Amino acid sequence: MAKAATALCLLAAPEAGATSLALYPDPTGAMKAGELRQTVTGLELQGSYPADGREWSEAYRPDGTLTYRDTATRTGGRWLISGGKFCTDYDAASLQGACFLVRQRGENCYDFYEVDEKFRSTVPLADVRNGVNFSARAWRQGEVSTCPTSAEALGAGSE
Repeated sequence: MAKAATALCLLAAPEAGATSLALYPDPTGAMKAGELRQTVTGLELQGSYPADGREWSEAYRPDGTLTYRDTATRTGGRWLISGGKFCTDYDAASLQGACFLVRQRGENCYDFYEVDEKFRSTVPLADVRNGVNFSARAWRQGEVSTCPTSAEALGAGSE
């Protein structure tokens, strides 16, 4: 756990002479660091993973801790915004933390796209723009989801 948390902290440190990407608009429409922090802090999301349809929920406390639940697991962990990406790390060894581009897809719909260790999307950026091939999709718990259906998302390729 400490190793994963250390890795997340190291990812947050900018390289000497690096230009902040926050100065440039994100061509994918992904949320920026300040917007992510304001949106996520104190929020509880429920969602699903498209790969297996498994449902989950996650609560993000202002102190950077989180609670994660799915059908098989309930655990604590930590969340942070690093390099303009949303990152999670879990106490349970059965869950692997990751960092994500987050795109708000509707009033109450958020798509999460996993990024690699250099914060690059693991799917083509056009997929992020078009709302396909996301790692997870979520909405505010207790509210009606405004996420598009699969058919609506597939039609988004014309953007």
